[in-house]
Amino acid sequence: MLPVVYTFPFGYLLIQVGNIFLSKLLHEMTLRKLAKEEIAAYNAPFPTIKSRKPVAKFPSEVPFSGKPAANHQTMVGYSEWLKVTQMPKLFLNFSPGVLINKGMAEWIEKSLPNLTTVDCGAGKHFVQEDAPDLIGQKIVAWMSTQLSSQSEPSSRRIDMYKTRLWEAHGLHVACPDLDLVSATESQPSHAIL
Repeated sequence: MLPVVYTFPFGYLLIQVGNIFLSKLLHEMTLRKLAKEEIAAYNAPFPTIKSRKPVAKFPSEVPFSGKPAANHQTMVGYSEWLKVTQMPKLFLNFSPGVLINKGMAEWIEKSLPNLTTVDCGAGKHFVQEDAPDLIGQKIVAWMSTQLSSQSEPSSRRIDMYKTRLWEAHGLHVACPDLDLVSATESQPSHAIL
């Protein structure tokens, strides 16, 4: 599918005219049947062919066979950094998965140091639609473990992790503050990350 989105007119016809991501892939890559209201919420920002242009832009930016080159290099650099950094990492593994299949999951577990893997059961690509509460609970549990295992104040440590992540890639992006402690105290089953 991805190589097709690079070509005109096929990518344009599939994504902008046919609305394939929302009309087909959203449903095929979610285990449960989405309610009409949920589908309407996904479709609301993209009612016209012209409004779907951003939807077409994203897949054309995903590196495939080394193109686009700048994005490919960014992904290679990020992959190499993940293999050497000791920053704690969380891998929420869903099966059968789509982009992360069994072989990729095994590679992730063998290749990334200081990784916690959590088996989350069944899921394809849009796992946030199938298991939103479970995802939130697993993230909160993991972050609580990370925060309790270190002596620095939690907000300073989270800021340090965010800064390391962005700076490792030469990125200077303004990130909204993450106040995990107050988020977990007020809503124990959800974390906004």
